[in-house]
Amino acid sequence: MTIKSTGSLSFLNDIESEFGDTSTRSLGSYRSSDSNFQNKNVGTLSNLPLDDGIPTSGEIKFSDFYGKKLNMVVDYYSGGTEIKRDLGATTMNARNRYNNQPSKVTVVGGFRARPALNAWQGGKRVIVNVNKKIGGNNDGNISDVALRTGDWPGGTELQVEIGANGKILGAGGDGGNPSTYIHSPPTPGFPGGNGTSALGVEYPAVINNNGVLRCGFGGGGGGSGGAIDPNSSPTDYGRTGSGGGGGAGLPAGVGGSKSGQSWRTGSFHPGGDEDTPTGQSYNGKAGENGTEDTGGSGGDVFPYDPGGSVFVRGGKGGNGGDEVDPPQSGGTAEQSHPTSSYAAAKPGGAAGNNGKSIYYTNSSVQAGSTLIGSESGGIGVGAID
Repeated sequence: MTIKSTGSLSFLNDIESEFGDTSTRSLGSYRSSDSNFQNKNVGTLSNLPLDDGIPTSGEIKFSDFYGKKLNMVVDYYSGGTEIKRDLGATTMNARNRYNNQPSKVTVVGGFRARPALNAWQGGKRVIVNVNKKIGGNNDGNISDVALRTGDWPGGTELQVEIGANGKILGAGGDGGNPSTYIHSPPTPGFPGGNGTSALGVEYPAVINNNGVLRCGFGGGGGGSGGAIDPNSSPTDYGRTGSGGGGGAGLPAGVGGSKSGQSWRTGSFHPGGDEDTPTGQSYNGKAGENGTEDTGGSGGDVFPYDPGGSVFVRGGKGGNGGDEVDPPQSGGTAEQSHPTSSYAAAKPGGAAGNNGKSIYYTNSSVQAGSTLIGSESGGIGVGAID
């Protein structure tokens, strides 16, 4: 537990009980310049003292240990990219990693093993160090975060240190699919998926961001389709909408699908060639997948538009969102002659919503936390997944 701030200190019961015993059993060994001191450079953290205020060299005395606590670093800096979708929620929770993966926890000084949470004995300083890519789970749930701090025992001093190579990124939303039906009655395009969020904070923390802390962006909506029967003639025309683009994130959103192939769900044209390669080319196209940084473009359409007063144009898929451009709704099909045979087109699908860069579990945790550096995507407050 945190060493008391006043009164006499016991080397055995106060200092060694908190920090572990040195081979020389001397105060001097607790200076980071001493040859017995280990783990002063961990991840992106360098020249760490045993705790803030404890001398790293020169004179050291009992009073320097008043109010000090054990410091530990949780590893999200070594190895390759970690994505919640692939690894699951347990390992992307810093408290769970501390508790279940002792090899991923480094004790500053190296004079003892990390204590179990059920033997916490009051205050400790925990530093969650991120210096690689951390990605989320593209399930469309804005409160689903890529990395969560977890809750910690009372008295913990929690820090999240994001290094220059660290990226905590929400997942991109998938692009919406186009209308499933363009014959009467037509159906609207499907909405784009929501992006998810980056960092979930469940215990008051100092967040020091020297890297990237960014939400996942929403997918573009799918376009709607339409058909016309000019002057109730036997010549009919139909054009489908296109898929929306996937939103930027890690993992990025997948583009919406291309349109259907049957005469009721796909494009059609005089000559009955909707089932031929030429006819299939009239159909709306799939949206592009997003990337880590860029939203995918919505799919293009092949209109029937000879330049006169008769036309039908399927709705283009909306573009997926990214840090520069917001996600777009899908386009609504345009028709020159909606009739009782082919009713007016329904609207394109709505754009998905962006996630958040930081999601605090409640307003008290938010009020007790500090962000140093920038974030991209805004703040959310509520239950975290």
